[in-house]
Amino acid sequence: MGNNTNKLLNYYFQNLVKLVQKNKNTTKMIFWQEVLDMNVAPAGSIAHVWKGETMDEIMSEVYNVTFNGHPTILSTCWYLNYIRYGADWGYVNGDTTLRRGEYYECDPTGFIGTQAQKDLVLGGEAAMWGEYVDGTNLTPRLWPRASAVAERLC
Repeated sequence: MGNNTNKLLNYYFQNLVKLVQKNKNTTKMIFWQEVLDMNVAPAGSIAHVWKGETMDEIMSEVYNVTFNGHPTILSTCWYLNYIRYGADWGYVNGDTTLRRGEYYECDPTGFIGTQAQKDLVLGGEAAMWGEYVDGTNLTPRLWPRASAVAERLC
């Protein structure tokens, strides 16, 4: 039979969806993007997009998810646990001018798509995973960077 992690994940999520639908059939489900990539999420499920390295890749991911009719939350641009050199949230020196940092430049509706697709974008969120974050560095990682995300999404 072998070891197939993808089959196991697919089996798990298929059964999870059935369980939720059986017990709470009006519940709106939110899935990480890879669950939608597995084609096990029900129609209308909310996609939480986190994939992509470059802005073009990120916008392509949002385009694909909205093209398939899923309401979308974007967090790819705003992972607060990532360490970057230079300012990601404030103003940074551009080639010839001062420009806004990455957190301000990311627009969840900045992809080329229809207005109907853009209307499916619910917004975004700042995310922080804890592998490299603890009580000694939580506050400086979180603030003021999270406030820049909030300001951008207003």
